[in-house]
Formats: sequence, structure tokens, C-alpha cells
Amino acid sequence: MRKLSFSFLTAGFIILFLWPLKVHGAQPVPADSVKLQKPAIKDYWIAPDKGLHFLGSMMATIASAKTLEQQFDFNKGRSRAWAIGFSISLGVTKELRDSRQPNNFFSWKDLTADCLGTALGRLILELK
Repeated sequence: MRKLSFSFLTAGFIILFLWPLKVHGAQPVPADSVKLQKPAIKDYWIAPDKGLHFLGSMMATIASAKTLEQQFDFNKGRSRAWAIGFSISLGVTKELRDSRQPNNFFSWKDLTADCLGTALGRLILELK
């Protein structure tokens, strides 16, 4: 039962992060329609959004590493490397998705919070 819970947790993260990426009828954007203006949205270092990025990346790192170890018989080093790549790719994908939405933008601060959360997740895996 313990092995099964990690796979459900990982599946939940995949659905949570990748489900909104469904693109319906995506069309290429003409080059002359791209506006190079700085968005009016303020991006603060200390914000609830950063905490969600941090915690989500930390949990995605731990859950995916444990799932790879227990369900797919990866060794610790290999599972942790894949987990880090998975977690960072979720953060980058989220920011790329944000950059395509109106009144939103790619936030390097959010991506920094993702990286810090991934690093803490990796540290927690080392301590176990």
C-alpha cells in the first residue's frame, strides 16, 4: 500500500501541472502582433505564489524520487536525478504557459522558488 501512495501522489502532480496545458486550436502568433512591453503586474519576491511554487516543487521532487525508487526499481542516485529534472521541467513549463496568457508573464522569481523547492526536496531525500 505504501508503494501505491507515492504513485498516486506523483500522478496527482502530473495532473495538477500538466492538465492546464491542454491547448485547443492553438494558432501561430504573427511576429508583428507581439508586444514587447513590460507587464503592469508586480512580481514580489515574498508572495503566496512563491510559497506555492516552493512547496509544489519540493513535494514533486520527493514524490517522484520515491515513486521511481519503489515502483520502478531505480537506484537512489538515478531516481533523484530524474526527480530533479522532472520538478524543474514542471516549473519551466508552468512559466512558459504563463507567458502565453494575456496579462501574465514568465517570472524568473517563480522559477527561482521552484529551484529552491527542488533543492530542499533533494536535501530532505538525502537526510532520510
